[in-house]
Amino acid sequence: MSALQDPILIVDDDPEVRGSLVEALLERNFTAEAVDGARSALERIRLRHYSLVVTDLNMPGGPSGLELLGAIKGLDPLAVCIVLTGYATLEGAIRSLQHGAYDFIQKPFTLNQIEMVVSRGLEHARLQRQVREYQAELERKVMGRTQDLKSLYQEALALCDLTAASQRMPEQGSLALFMEHLQARWRPDGLGCYLPGSAGWRLAYEHGPRRLPSNLGTLEVGWEGRLGYPEAHGVLLSGAGPRPFGVLAVGYEGRSAFSPMDPDFVLFLRHLELALGGAGGPVPDKVAS
Repeated sequence: MSALQDPILIVDDDPEVRGSLVEALLERNFTAEAVDGARSALERIRLRHYSLVVTDLNMPGGPSGLELLGAIKGLDPLAVCIVLTGYATLEGAIRSLQHGAYDFIQKPFTLNQIEMVVSRGLEHARLQRQVREYQAELERKVMGRTQDLKSLYQEALALCDLTAASQRMPEQGSLALFMEHLQARWRPDGLGCYLPGSAGWRLAYEHGPRRLPSNLGTLEVGWEGRLGYPEAHGVLLSGAGPRPFGVLAVGYEGRSAFSPMDPDFVLFLRHLELALGGAGGPVPDKVAS
């Protein structure tokens, strides 16, 4: 919304003053409307947000401009208020600034003065909105980041428990334990794990509707296409060593949000590598990533 389109509310018990102000602002392409007192103003403000409220300070027969300022701040803290005052009430105008008014205009005033102060007030309102939106966005990011860290912490604890449990199991049971965790966490349609064998890579674990190759002689570029899934990922298990000692095959029937670079998945891989420990048969010589 541009500053000129921000709604302005004029509050004055003098019909000539409020009529002249609304007419002048409309002629200058501002959006403005008027009411005859504080009670009417509060009724309007309860129904909608006004970026700027221009109110007379002294309005006999009802709440004063100072009282209106306090009520507006309670209803709509983002509304910017400007006070109209005569020469005799300059001290009151200063009090209005102390009560939260952004600026004041002395009567009598020119329309150019009104336009200048209103434009400045609307710009202040726009900056206030930007600050509030930035703060809200920052809070959302902090909350999201906190939730991510909490999820990662919980995932790390679960993987530590898996690793501890795997130490008491043979290799096959340890592998199954981690593969079941992978299935529950990332929900692939197909899953396999290959370990070194006498004739290349042997299929040590399999899950899913499609049959995976029982052996992989070598891992050439694009070998994931032999898994039969429209989206297939091949992930080497190498730990800190120079050569892989296992291969994960992760497949999906359609497009997924899975990524081998997901921090949670990288953490999972490290625990799986720790559990397997690189044990197994001879590592195939030819590996091309």
